[in-house]
Amino acid sequence: HEGDNSVASDDRLGILSFRYTEPMTWWMPMAPEIPRTYDAALRLLNEYRTGKNAEYRALAESVVNSGSYDEQGRFNVEFQNAPWTNGAVWVLNPNPAMPAPTGEATKASMTFSPEVVARLYGSKSDGTLDGEYLDSLEGWADVLDYRLESLRYSRLPVTFTQDDLRPVVPTWFSVYELARYMRSELVNRGKLLMANATPWRIHAFAPLLDVMGTET
Repeated sequence: HEGDNSVASDDRLGILSFRYTEPMTWWMPMAPEIPRTYDAALRLLNEYRTGKNAEYRALAESVVNSGSYDEQGRFNVEFQNAPWTNGAVWVLNPNPAMPAPTGEATKASMTFSPEVVARLYGSKSDGTLDGEYLDSLEGWADVLDYRLESLRYSRLPVTFTQDDLRPVVPTWFSVYELARYMRSELVNRGKLLMANATPWRIHAFAPLLDVMGTET
């Protein structure tokens, strides 16, 4: 079950339950009247960052602290009208090594920090979670991140653009770093790591995963 909303009943039925995460994005909702432009999305992001909604505030912080940059130094973002969200899709760097000011979030800290692990996999009376589910694992794989912090904190070999040989971090490199960290923590707890949309093109995720496939 790709979800942790019915863990206890899943346990009774013999169904494995996995907490859902899309590791490299935040789908930020935008009202229909807001223009689908970079500047308008950035203004709304800053409103969320200082707003009262704690979840949206943390997500907005994760964009500021771990959003990937394009070649002009702007956040990588696209606009989508999907059944689940109509708005801006920020492409993030989920590398656990990405830094943030004290008390603020990154994508990795929201996904699988030590505090999140303790909360999810400590003693619970409402069922036992069986592991983590990473959705769209190869999604946005080729979006390039020019952010200096992304280069500085990457533990993988740097690669370069073909035209002007600028150092960059492809999004899937950062997703790999998160998945590798999650795997090391989960296996020590006897838990599983599941992913959707792999292996399509990238073989490197396979050794990290217990369950692979693609939704149809």
